[in-house]
Amino acid sequence: MVYYKAIEGKFVHLRAVQLEDAEFILKIRNDKEISKYLPPLDITIEQQKSWISKQRNDSDSYYFIFTNNKGESLGTISVYNIDNEHAEVGRFCSFGDSVQNMEAALLCDDFIFYTLGLSYLEIWVYKENKPIISLNQGFGCKWYGENVGDSGELFLFGKMTKEDYEKKTLKIRKNISIVKAY
Repeated sequence: MVYYKAIEGKFVHLRAVQLEDAEFILKIRNDKEISKYLPPLDITIEQQKSWISKQRNDSDSYYFIFTNNKGESLGTISVYNIDNEHAEVGRFCSFGDSVQNMEAALLCDDFIFYTLGLSYLEIWVYKENKPIISLNQGFGCKWYGENVGDSGELFLFGKMTKEDYEKKTLKIRKNISIVKAY
């Protein structure tokens, strides 16, 4: 689906992915450092545009680009497999710094819990993706198990409730509020 409003933060802004973002998405997905934590992707810009078109009509997902205050694209984040109570969050890829990444995740999770009104999130992360594991734990995610993917990679499975998220993010929100805008 498409969420037509911009989701505004102090350092980043989330907006719905558009067809024009296909080149940026391929660039970030094929970045050597970022792609080591993602399933392999070998597609053309036209195939990416086709996937974006399909996603924009998908009734159980939202896909966002996040930008800095200058409007420059920094990364992607997505909510998918949405039902009445929960969703999965992921497709997080970023060229941003730690503050921008934290705020992008915070804005997305706020959207899930407060705009969509869901109760909890499910999160699958490559076990080697320590930065995202740490970020999610800082937001209140609890890890419950592991699974092996199709290519043999190890995934962690976690769950984050709205209650845990609200408790854990109070300090994060305060810290973001005192960082000077740049």
